[in-house]
Amino acid sequence: MLDEQLPPKPATLQAIDEIIDEIGAETDRGAAIFAASLLDEKLKRILSNFLLAGPAAKNLLSQSNAPLGTFSSRMNLAAALALITEEEYKDCDIIRRIRNDFAHKFELSFSFENERVSTLCRNLLSFRLPEETDETYKKYSARRLFLIAVVYIQWSWRKREEHVLNMRIKPIDWNPITWSYGEDEKHVGLHIEEWSKKHKKN
Repeated sequence: MLDEQLPPKPATLQAIDEIIDEIGAETDRGAAIFAASLLDEKLKRILSNFLLAGPAAKNLLSQSNAPLGTFSSRMNLAAALALITEEEYKDCDIIRRIRNDFAHKFELSFSFENERVSTLCRNLLSFRLPEETDETYKKYSARRLFLIAVVYIQWSWRKREEHVLNMRIKPIDWNPITWSYGEDEKHVGLHIEEWSKKHKKN
């Protein structure tokens, strides 16, 4: 009865609930790989909405062997363009490393309680408040810390994907700069003209 009286959850919170449920239902290996894929796809959308619209951006992000076709390359560019924070960048790198560990370890017992993976999870920082310390999260399992970080970053990026559309790179008319001759440029222009005439004779 009480649930029926509550207003419906905003779409954003519903999406977050779905992510939590989806990751929660996965094995440790599945959770690590799925979570990293979520952030990878979100970065792709953020970059796609920011870069100059056209085939070049598509080729960079989506084509076979695309230069920006990996989680690593996308998070590096997004950080270099200030589309994600330094803390988000560091956490994405940790999440990527955890994903890779799970993808390349074939022991059935490999889990978030592995010493290396657990240590990486405890280095995730983007979701922490300034006053919080390691002691605050000491009782949390490595998997729970991983889930919190992924959900927090995904939530933080919920509006960024749309906001960067207002910042999208626009075409630049370079002609005024290219053809604005100073004294040096005039000499270069004359030199090119002379070379062109000489080339035609040859």
